[in-house]
Amino acid sequence: LSLTSTIDESLIVKPPTRLLRTPSVRLIDLTRMQQWKTILDQQRIKRREAKFRDSDGLHPLHWAAAGGPPVAVMQRLIDVYPSAAHKVDSEGSLPLHFAAHYNASKDTVELLTKVFPEAIHHQDKYGRTPLYHASDKSASLDVLKLLVRDDPTLITTPCHVPSRRQISVREAGIRTPLYVIWSAVMADRHARNNRTGKKWAKAVWMLETSYRFCHPRATGDDVTIEASLLSASIEMDVFLPEQVVSLLIDTFPDQLRIPDPLGRLPLAVAASTASYALSRLETLLRALLDAHPSAASSGNALTKRSVLLEGIAAGQPTQVLHLLLQAAPDLDGVEDPITKLPPSLLAAQAAPLTYFTENVSTKVAMDPFRLLVAKKQQEVVGPTEEPVPNEGTGVQAEPGHLETIYELLRNYPSQIQA
Repeated sequence: LSLTSTIDESLIVKPPTRLLRTPSVRLIDLTRMQQWKTILDQQRIKRREAKFRDSDGLHPLHWAAAGGPPVAVMQRLIDVYPSAAHKVDSEGSLPLHFAAHYNASKDTVELLTKVFPEAIHHQDKYGRTPLYHASDKSASLDVLKLLVRDDPTLITTPCHVPSRRQISVREAGIRTPLYVIWSAVMADRHARNNRTGKKWAKAVWMLETSYRFCHPRATGDDVTIEASLLSASIEMDVFLPEQVVSLLIDTFPDQLRIPDPLGRLPLAVAASTASYALSRLETLLRALLDAHPSAASSGNALTKRSVLLEGIAAGQPTQVLHLLLQAAPDLDGVEDPITKLPPSLLAAQAAPLTYFTENVSTKVAMDPFRLLVAKKQQEVVGPTEEPVPNEGTGVQAEPGHLETIYELLRNYPSQIQA
């Protein structure tokens, strides 16, 4: 038998060739799978594909920012649909949030900030900025510098959802990138003990940058932050874990004897600084006095003003002044070398510091030391010669302030005659 078919092959209907092609993969799937070469090899990317959003509100640019692609991939996606850099997902996150969170390259972050400069200020629905994500994760120092280049106040801007709820100043301070990055140092034994590595370098740079911006008069261009790290941590204590100052006292004991550009030793810096709570300031002063007791008797290197007079001039309450007086009783009643006033009159003209012992409005807690107000004033008239006053301070007859004046007069009745 013959096995040859008698069917006329010309009568067989063949399927169209186009049905045999490999189905095309969507752009958003390519970014999910990190198929960067495939994306770059495509001759044309359709705009509607770049505009596609998945169920979580993510565009292809979000997925690409999280996957660490070559910057050429990011540039191509942006060229097709530039508005994607402005789009947020279901949690309010921009592509820049994803880039900062997933340790994107410096070039990727720089490209996203160039396309949408205001993205550095954008907060997701949890209040987190891109800098907060970068500080909380393993972003490089170069990325941190890019994110704060145009606005150093982001380092101490609380990443908290604005609301009518009453929050404490300390709670706001804890939600800052500076607090987050120093918490990582305190949790890392190697960084904490050896003071080396990427975590330590990033934390020190963040502290230096915020300190120089918030206290320009206390930092000179020729002063390295390593030489004034202790003073910087005292000034910025509200934004740091409580253990940081103690760590730096043990790590840099020589800095207890080094004055800052204003001539103040670290003890004098603490005596003239408002903390988030009176009990916290007392803890700082005791730790500094225990480490360097003779600092209480040392005057300012420039003005010759004693630590006690620094506290009086700053408007510190009676509890703080008693602590300083016990450390250097011989200096009580000494005339102020700057104003030529006795302590009681110096206290009378000083604006009393306000300590928030209870929850305060979100607005006050977001900017307890008016750092953002100081920034706006510098933009208009340049750096101010005098520090910006604290929220709620002013020359007013508060009960605690009157008690301070009364105590000084009671200890030195001769001042009334003077």
